[in-house]
Amino acid sequence: PIFGFIINLISLLAIIIISCENPQMGNGGLYLFGYIFLTGNIVIDTVLIQRCYLTLIGYIIYATVLFFKHRHKHTDISFLHVVQKFSIHNAKCQWQLQLALGVSLLFLINSLLEWDKFIWVGFACSSLLSTYPSKVNERLIERILGVVVGSLLFGVIYYFIPKSLISLFGPISGLCLGLCSSYKHKTIFNCFGALSLSVSVYGLGTSIFLRIFNNVVGAFFGFLFFYAFQWILVNKVAKQEIKN
Repeated sequence: PIFGFIINLISLLAIIIISCENPQMGNGGLYLFGYIFLTGNIVIDTVLIQRCYLTLIGYIIYATVLFFKHRHKHTDISFLHVVQKFSIHNAKCQWQLQLALGVSLLFLINSLLEWDKFIWVGFACSSLLSTYPSKVNERLIERILGVVVGSLLFGVIYYFIPKSLISLFGPISGLCLGLCSSYKHKTIFNCFGALSLSVSVYGLGTSIFLRIFNNVVGAFFGFLFFYAFQWILVNKVAKQEIKN
């Protein structure tokens, strides 16, 4: 578990430093979503090879677009320049470290407790910590309300809808998700896609319970970690200023 924690911390910190030069654009949440999803879904060798091919094809497509359309932009900012600017006294860098450390700790706890549907815990935590500037108080309330409403609403609709139509929940909720502007409503529609997949494995009652419980755990972990990190950081900076 400790070795895994170190790997996750280094990997996440590297990804966030490289890709989140402008945190307000929301890149952190997207990259963390992908990281948690991939690490939370173990695959067999053949699927892993297919993912490698998919990654290579995606890289070629995006690299081609970037080269022909954007290679002359930001030429004064190099990779080394971005890395050298990292400082614990910088607000953006503090956010990057907080994000990587918080999710890595959550992975460490999961390696000891082995949660069912851990990715739901990870998504809830990362959605709070990835906001920049921070909106953890607002996100905590909206996440929990959205998950409870979305999960119960799914249960009601699932009870009355023919089982042959359940497969449409994912695409329809994804379309509705794209039309939402508020985080709370996005969280509600996210439940439909997630639960429509898990209900065939865990059943309706257990799926709804796991969805709500795991999101509450992840959200409160992110909330508590955020304030613990800020408290430690403020004290450390204050002591260093007194020392200087």
